[in-house]
Amino acid sequence: MHIIIILFACISFIWFSLRFNWWRIPRKGIRVLMYHKISLGLGDGKKEKLRVSPEDFSRQMRYLKEKGYKSISLKELKEYFEGKKKFDFHPVVLSFDDGYKDNYLNAVPILREYGFSAVFFISTAYVGKDNLWDINGKDGGEPMMDWNEIKALCGQGFEIGSHTVTHADLTGIPREEIVKELKDSKSALESKLGVKITAVSYPFGHYNGEVMRIASDTGYPIGIATRHGINAESDNPLAVKRILIRGYDRRLDFILNVTRGRSHI
Repeated sequence: MHIIIILFACISFIWFSLRFNWWRIPRKGIRVLMYHKISLGLGDGKKEKLRVSPEDFSRQMRYLKEKGYKSISLKELKEYFEGKKKFDFHPVVLSFDDGYKDNYLNAVPILREYGFSAVFFISTAYVGKDNLWDINGKDGGEPMMDWNEIKALCGQGFEIGSHTVTHADLTGIPREEIVKELKDSKSALESKLGVKITAVSYPFGHYNGEVMRIASDTGYPIGIATRHGINAESDNPLAVKRILIRGYDRRLDFILNVTRGRSHI
């Protein structure tokens, strides 16, 4: 019986160590957390990968606040990569892809409650509309923020970045279309909002050397990817690592994501 108990304990320990990266050494550097939807979803209780509930999001922001994290701007992130900026606190960039309306309705009040800023990456073709990439069967896409809401974010001190015009996979289209997606989205955002757009989040996280070169040539010093990890000073600012926060993550997942750069192997 004792052997069975010991064997079960060993198997459980191995499973836990494979499932959770508790054994990794906490890393220094800048964490860029990636969110998408902040809402309850369809009401069926099913957890979704890209939809974090407002309750969970609030708990996550409370954790960051209690642990001494402070949000930094894209300008500060760029200066960090250039070796010009040091921090005497735990820096974090909170980023939201796509421009969902629930970001404005649900995420922003929580961010303000805990004193965090954030950057919202917008696909300009879908502003004020429902998107296409979330269409499920006969259901329509998710509602996106309109221009008034995006302008209100700017007025409240939040940052805006490009997520291209049509949310296109930039690695799967001709060069001239890549240029158009990046250039036209930047132009539309700057014209509508009266702010300088300095960062692009690559749709689907897909990018390559050509995409990075075109992004740089069209006026983006920062390119945001989806590769998991924590950013070191020597990293490429056109391939910024991010940590995806999933809707079904446990509290331990979130803590390990923030401290280790990912919660599991």
